[in-house]
Formats: sequence, C-alpha cells, structure tokens
Amino acid sequence: MIAVLVPARSVIRKITNKMFAFSKSSSDDTQGYEDPRMQEYAPDESDSSQLVWNLPPSKRYFKFSDSYITFTVDLPETVVPDNGFVDKLFDGMNIEIQQDLVTSKNADSESAISGHFWRKSMFDQNYLDSTMGLVGCYDIHNVDSRILVKSPEIIAVRRLNATKFFKRIEIGETTYKTVWYRYEFISPLNHGLAREPCCLPDNLEISIKLYRAPSSAAVMKIADKITCDNGTKIDYDFSDSFIELRRPRLCAMFLRSEKLDAKMAKYRSYDFECNFYDYPIRYNILDSGESEFLVNLSRGAFPKYIFLAVRPMNEDSPKMEKCVTNFKRHDLESLTVLVNSEPLPGHPLTTDTKFYYSFLQNTDRLYNPWSSGVLPFHHYVKHNFFVVINFENLKRDSGPLHVKLRFQKNLDEKFHLISMPVYAKKFVRTPHNDISVTDQ
Repeated sequence: MIAVLVPARSVIRKITNKMFAFSKSSSDDTQGYEDPRMQEYAPDESDSSQLVWNLPPSKRYFKFSDSYITFTVDLPETVVPDNGFVDKLFDGMNIEIQQDLVTSKNADSESAISGHFWRKSMFDQNYLDSTMGLVGCYDIHNVDSRILVKSPEIIAVRRLNATKFFKRIEIGETTYKTVWYRYEFISPLNHGLAREPCCLPDNLEISIKLYRAPSSAAVMKIADKITCDNGTKIDYDFSDSFIELRRPRLCAMFLRSEKLDAKMAKYRSYDFECNFYDYPIRYNILDSGESEFLVNLSRGAFPKYIFLAVRPMNEDSPKMEKCVTNFKRHDLESLTVLVNSEPLPGHPLTTDTKFYYSFLQNTDRLYNPWSSGVLPFHHYVKHNFFVVINFENLKRDSGPLHVKLRFQKNLDEKFHLISMPVYAKKFVRTPHNDISVTDQ
C-alpha cells in the first residue's frame, strides 16, 4: 500500500469517482454497470494489533481493485511519514473467503517490502494507473533520517496536504500546547486479488485482516525538540509503539449490471476462477566473514518473477532513524541466477551499469515509450537498489533455482538476502461454494 494525503471527505468522493471512471474504461467487468455502490464499513475489530473487517454476503459483486481503506493519523512535528507509510503500518494481511484462507501475508515488514518492490518495478501498470491520483509515492527518495533532516524540501512534500494544529501533551507534571500534523490517508489493499479487475461472485462471506507493525517502521525522526504555541522548543520523544488510526474505514466497491448478471449466472453450474499474483517475502542469512554465497531460492515450478535485495540484519528491527526500504548495493560485485546449475542468459550481472540495465529490461522499462517513467541511475544505486529476474521467456518452467552472490570483500556483519518470488495463482469457487487456491 502506498498512500497520499487528502484534506477532506469531499476530496475522497472526487477521488472515488476518478477511480471508478478509470475502472469503467479499462475493465470489461464494469462495462454497462448499473448503480455501483461504494459501501463504507467500520472495522469489526480495531486495536493495537490488527484491523478486521467481516463483510456480510451481498447480492452484488465485490471488486477488490476498486476498494480501499481510509483513516487519519496525528503525528508530532518531530517525525514525518516515511515513503510507503501505509504499507509500513502493517506487517501483513490475511484474506478469508467463506472462512477459507486465500493467502496469508503475515511476516515481519512483509507489507512494506512487497509494496516497495511492486511500486518501483511497475509491473502492475493498470493498478498504478487506476490509483495514481491517490496513492502516488511522496517522492523517489528512500532515505534515512540523517539525510532527511538536511532536506527541508522533501519534508515539505510529505506534509503538503497535512493539517497543522496544536495538541496538549503532558511531560512530567506540566502540560504543553505543541505543534502536530493531521494526515488523512487513502490506500488500496496490498494483495494480489486487489491488483486484478475481476469481480467476485455474489453471496460470499469475505474477511480482511490487517496486522499492525510497530510505528517505528512507518515514520522518520527529524527532530528531538517540539515547538510550543509560544514559540519555545522542548525535548520530546515520540515513542508510541503503535500509531493510533483514527476512524479507519473500508470502502468496498460492489457492482451490479445486466452484463455482470449474465456473466456470473454460468458460475451457478461451473467453477468461478480468478487469476492473481501471490508474493511471499523470504529471508536467507549471509554469514559474516565470507564474500561468496550460493543460496537455494526454490525447487519445482519457477515463479513469474523474483525480486532480490540485501540488507544488514541489524536493520531488520524498525527504527525511526532507518528507512526499511532503503536498499543499497553494500559492495555487491556480481549476482548469478542458476537454473539446474546453469547461469541464466546474460548472467552474471556485474557492475552498476549492468545491474541497472537488467532492472530496466526485466521491468519492461527499457526502450518502452509507454513506460510511465524511468528510474534515474543515481537514484537506483542510492535509494532503490534491488534486482528483478523475469522467468516468463525461459524455455524451462521448473527445476532447482539458486543465486550466487559475490561481494568485493568479506562481510563484516551478517546480512539478509531478501527475496520475493511472484507466483501465478488461481482462486476457484465451485457452484457449491467450496473455495480453493491452485497454481495457474
């Protein structure tokens, strides 16, 4: 989930109309629609650990890709939201349909990393286009707080639509009136089903669970002192373990039309199928004192794509001074993906330029006039360094998959190799309302 700030509910209505206008023009499911309804739900459960929505069966057809969550948060002036703020508020998400778990996304920082990989690769172009008006990144800078405090222009962008106000806080026995900012967020769901334009059949029980992450993963600290209403500054440590979400809502899109009714009628006798991507996050340890590593990525069917990045293990625990998606090279000299012990064509990838060329090629941005933009080389190296491998054009579709990493020198600390394989899955509902998920 990426999010942008919006000032008022009138703006939300305008953005909702914009979202649906795009979906109407780009998705066959919504052609000839009648009376689309965006229904707003308060969570059935809301606490510091999770948000849960249980949607009752409906005679209309639920569309994940046009549904989103909204909420507001209050933050002191000593911190600002990090890039991908909403993703970083949550560790992951579970979706249950008819009480069957469709996919599970509940690993540490999984939502933050998977959201970052998807945004920067731009594989999901339709998803990005349909929501560009409300979920664009703040900026292209994934930087730590020591850089952010020296960049007032970046801070200004992240506060562009925030509302400044004064809030009373107690420090010791004294009450101070201090500067805070209120942000209103709208974000789609970071899940494979939410990136597909298909509508689900009617009369399904749908449960959506979002698991909270520590607040330190979502904000960047930019100051130690907070400003009071009289202009003085006092020491203030924003140490909330979980940021309070004010008035969280799920805005769920339900459609109904003669065309949809005719299309869905056949599923009373035949299986309903919806293809989607599933993308778990995996971690492999790279021990210190070594410079070369051979890591087993998978066995069996190849994923459609795989994303790879390295990060020191001491950065796994979220801190307000570190951006968890600020991936760097860390003196990585070469990377070779091996299929049945044979390197992929063009591998090993070596030098900055070759890594960058491969990134553009595998994200369909190389020589592509329809691409929405090319990530500049220096930003790729400094703020977004990860590798994407595309397996779609390989003659083989299964086998042992390894990656060989070579660093310029022995590692002086332990690292994680972070991988995100993207698998093509199929959601199936039988006429008897049995639910299953299989490989495509």
